[in-house]
Amino acid sequence: MSGMAMMRGKLAALALLLALGGAPGAQAQEAGCPLPGQARMLEVELFFGLGLAHHHVVSTQDWDRFVTGVLAPTFPDGFTVLEARGQWRNPKTRTIGREPSRMVLIATPDTPALHAGIAEVSRVWRERFAQESVGVVTRGVCGAF
Repeated sequence: MSGMAMMRGKLAALALLLALGGAPGAQAQEAGCPLPGQARMLEVELFFGLGLAHHHVVSTQDWDRFVTGVLAPTFPDGFTVLEARGQWRNPKTRTIGREPSRMVLIATPDTPALHAGIAEVSRVWRERFAQESVGVVTRGVCGAF
């Protein structure tokens, strides 16, 4: 086979490869996601106020126990914890409250198990630390890890 015939054969094979799914090593791009390798998932933000009655706060040790005993088993694929300062208005007294807080970020596939996990983490936090609520924000995103 001549050099020109081999070159045409390689070009034809490359054109077929590209037509069937891309260059070697290219990852499939999920519909609606802007970057190769990304998939649709849910981003969850959980807001935990650390203020307790009588001007006390959840201790670092209690927070660490909550993370290792509740958050980590519920979200074993990972999460990020950020320190924050929260502000909210008490719906009964209309007074402004401020307290140290923790924000937990989770990016994961949207599954019924995720929904149940969010509800359980919120329930445990409210019961363990006599809190009225846990803030929850969700949004659909694209991501890759």
